[in-house]
Amino acid sequence: MIIENDEVKGFYVIARNVTERRIAEAALESEEKFRTIVESSADAIFIADNQGKYQYVNIKAVQMLGYSKEEMMHFTIADISPKE
Repeated sequence: MIIENDEVKGFYVIARNVTERRIAEAALESEEKFRTIVESSADAIFIADNQGKYQYVNIKAVQMLGYSKEEMMHFTIADISPKE
């Protein structure tokens, strides 16, 4: 506040745009919900990109195939599909 001769002559205002922060917080909350649902699923869940490379596998998929999550991230759908 700016005061001259006992009169308020102006104010200092500090503002910050928190839109990006709010968007990031919402995305994080959504990601947490996704992981909770997918990781607690009784079914194996695989997410692959357009080339068939795994981007995500849940714990049931890991247990079903016997590989670690780290190993699975180097595989494609064709790598674990039956050859016949």
